[in-house]
Amino acid sequence: MRIVEQENKSPVSSEDLLELLQTKREDGTPLQERKRPFLSGFPLATTALGIMIVALGIMVIILKSDIAVLKSDITDLKNLKVQVATLDPTTQVKTIESKLGDMKKEKDAIREEMSQLQAELETIKTEPKKEIHKTPNRVRHRPPSTNTKVRKVMNEEVLLKKTSPQGMLFSDFSRATSLDPLPK
Repeated sequence: MRIVEQENKSPVSSEDLLELLQTKREDGTPLQERKRPFLSGFPLATTALGIMIVALGIMVIILKSDIAVLKSDITDLKNLKVQVATLDPTTQVKTIESKLGDMKKEKDAIREEMSQLQAELETIKTEPKKEIHKTPNRVRHRPPSTNTKVRKVMNEEVLLKKTSPQGMLFSDFSRATSLDPLPK
């Protein structure tokens, strides 16, 4: 390691510094002046540059709106193209022919159904003539016995005794929907 010896220096006062500064000025050594940038000397150039930036921004906005208009025009043209394609006579003839074929199939199906219905109608007309000659079988019903009536009344009385009027009226919906038996 190196050992550095420090010299005893006297502190510098502000007065000594001022005297040195004055002597340098008198000697004629000028201080270096700062150079100004090129554009700061011309305020017109900066304003012109700002105006150009604003003009470019406006041009960009106008171009975006023109692009949107062009896109909508292109979609309109596509729609017109589709409409013209549907107006093509060959496609119209094909669609009409397919509809006509479907109608013929439906007509044939309806004729078949009509012939089936006519055949069923003829069979129905001939059947009632056969049934007129037959005598209908009568079924006798016995009147209910008194014992069953008595049982029904007794069952109703037992049910009335089991259910109290409090059990019939529900104070809230939860009691009505619960599956638990009523408390006694």
